[in-house]
Amino acid sequence: MLILNREKLDKLNEFGFNLDGHTRRIPKDLIFEPPCALKRADIGPKVEIGAFSYMVSGYLFATKIGRYCSFGEDIQIGRQSHPVSWISTSPFLYRHGSRVANFSKEFAPYLNDDNFIYPINPTMMKETIIENDVYIGHGAIINAGVHIDNGAIIASGSVVTKDVSAYSIVGGNPAQFIRWRFDEEIRCKLLKTKWWNYTPRQLQGLPINEPENFVINFNLKKLEIKINEIYKKDFK
Repeated sequence: MLILNREKLDKLNEFGFNLDGHTRRIPKDLIFEPPCALKRADIGPKVEIGAFSYMVSGYLFATKIGRYCSFGEDIQIGRQSHPVSWISTSPFLYRHGSRVANFSKEFAPYLNDDNFIYPINPTMMKETIIENDVYIGHGAIINAGVHIDNGAIIASGSVVTKDVSAYSIVGGNPAQFIRWRFDEEIRCKLLKTKWWNYTPRQLQGLPINEPENFVINFNLKKLEIKINEIYKKDFK
């Protein structure tokens, strides 16, 4: 883990990565594409986030996030499970006690911190994939291993237990399909544009409030330089 003070956080902000808070802990394997923000979110290992995406607060673990995603407050994504087929789900029986909770040394004799001999892992890590332009409302829970496709919307307070289709709106516990954002023809056309590969400045002037006209004008604009190519030029 890296511990960042206010000065280092300000430096990251200058580079296009916003992390609120006076002191933050982030894993060394975090991958981000500026500009983006994980404001007050707790960040676990194996997290990636794309440009123009942000999360206000909550938790991330083993999650890959695309571009232009909008995540609200208190969202839980990628929390891993416990072994449900063993005699107990308690991690005190298969993990070092210090990794479960920090106790004083007087409790060390009671913890099984050596000689774990299990031939298989208690659980297998599941990666959560969230594509581009996904909107997740406050308090939602996204189970580990779920795939949320481009343009989907997750209603506030939902518990997502299975994959979510592109441009669908889901909600509830467990989350169920509510409706499509657009008809099938528009959905296919929007996916084909892959507009999230371009910056807001490049998309300026396009009628984003009129999906059908957006597609027509986008194709006429003939954009060429993509976000990753811009970064290679500016930050190499």
